[in-house]
Amino acid sequence: MGLDMYLTAREHAPYDASRQLDPHFDEFQVGSTTYEIGYWRKVNSVHKWFVENVQNNVDDCGEYVVSESQLKQLRSQIMSALAAPSTASATMPNQSGFFFGSTDYDSYYFDDLRDTIKILDKALKWCALNSKGKFITIYYSSSW
Repeated sequence: MGLDMYLTAREHAPYDASRQLDPHFDEFQVGSTTYEIGYWRKVNSVHKWFVENVQNNVDDCGEYVVSESQLKQLRSQIMSALAAPSTASATMPNQSGFFFGSTDYDSYYFDDLRDTIKILDKALKWCALNSKGKFITIYYSSSW
């Protein structure tokens, strides 16, 4: 057991009668397709950020819509923590919890932040598809 965290993109199909039928159940049309953008394990500082900034301080293992501006804000905070490691505990503080892993500001913490930047960059590419006629929604979810 432990803190598992997911960032997904859901591409919503436009509603019309010509939508593709589900290959397993002919009577259902495909309404959306979900893609996994990123997965974290016990990166409690990032989870804390999502709970505080996306989930209105409700840590309930739900699925929450994340806006492009929120993704950019998180990316900016992480970049600040990486640029000034001595301030990381204030910029991207850890959160303790029974299943949440280490709260040390060590090399693993900073590796997790660098990996998160890669995930956020992929998510922002998905957001850019909205300007090209796609309808993409980004979601954050967690479980423990």
